[in-house]
Amino acid sequence: MTKTVVIFGAPGGIGTATAKLFADQGYKIVPIGRDYLNFTSEQSHSDVAKLLNQAQADVVVNCAGVFINGYTNTHHETMNVNFGSNWSIISYFMALKGLTKPTRIVMIGSSSYTGGRQLYPLYSASKAALYNLWESARDYFSGSEIVIDLVNPVRTKTKMATAGKAIDPKLDYLKPEQVAGEIFKLVEMGLTSTCVDMTFKDVI
Repeated sequence: MTKTVVIFGAPGGIGTATAKLFADQGYKIVPIGRDYLNFTSEQSHSDVAKLLNQAQADVVVNCAGVFINGYTNTHHETMNVNFGSNWSIISYFMALKGLTKPTRIVMIGSSSYTGGRQLYPLYSASKAALYNLWESARDYFSGSEIVIDLVNPVRTKTKMATAGKAIDPKLDYLKPEQVAGEIFKLVEMGLTSTCVDMTFKDVI
């Protein structure tokens, strides 16, 4: 039977690479972009629940994310997308009773979760919150058929990471396809909830 994977944030960057890889491997893809579901809207929490209830996914991958530099922005968009989107997914599965279908959830974090970053405090704070959510969900679902993964890549060559600016030739970047490969590896071979910190040395 063909497995179904719901991919939030599918239209760009890591999401696009992930959708392509899973499709190439025979998965049925349900791609979700901002035009379909906006995580900053008041009804996004219930929208996620409706979508997941309809999809009956075997795998849920959340690649949705925003990167806002500086100190002058409000926290709402950063936290609603980077953290809130994942909470909506996790809480949907927490609310289910008598779940019989095994489901794997993969969340995309960042190496920034390990400490506050001077130039992007909101982003790093949202990823630290996401790590704590992963730890809590891992323990909550322990012994169940729900498996939770968190992939924390170092800087990756996406439009979001570069914020519209040119790629700095002096810096190394992961390719979105490399992150997608790690996601696929977890889904295909992983047996327990896992947190993966991706570094350049791990993929070069």
